[in-house]
Amino acid sequence: MDFTLTDEQRMLAETARKVGEKFGLEYWRDLDAEKRFPAEIWQAICDAGLCGVAVPEEYGGSGLGMLDLAICVENLCAGGGGVTLSQMFMLNPIFGGVTLSRLGNDAQKAEMLPKLCSGELMFAMGLTEPNAGSNSLEIETYAEADGDGWRLSGQKVWITAVPQAHKILV
Repeated sequence: MDFTLTDEQRMLAETARKVGEKFGLEYWRDLDAEKRFPAEIWQAICDAGLCGVAVPEEYGGSGLGMLDLAICVENLCAGGGGVTLSQMFMLNPIFGGVTLSRLGNDAQKAEMLPKLCSGELMFAMGLTEPNAGSNSLEIETYAEADGDGWRLSGQKVWITAVPQAHKILV
């Protein structure tokens, strides 16, 4: 296998690294001390087009793949954001963007994906359960059709970014 990055991937890495470094370690120390959400860097990430790396172009993304998304995350995190930024990418571009891109209906994609790319819409993921942790093969929560909607039954804990989320994937 050839692991050489393409010119486009090198440009993506450079862009992500510059956005991450613009905020630096002091930004992250202040956020931690204040227990504040990193809204400023997340908006800068969205403004640079990095949130939509794996979202199809017709919805405002770049239409690239998971490797490109990983390159973006790695370089953003190297600027000082570390695991916090990687979790934000799990919630928004992956759980929100990739899931909607692959499994959402046309109306959901048209409504939510452009807003995800711009930073107007934030996602959280309800995965972790008291008896299963984050092992998705052991979860007990289930959904069943109920009239025009769904009835969700189960228990979730430790859901990251709920206060900022507009939508939660369960």
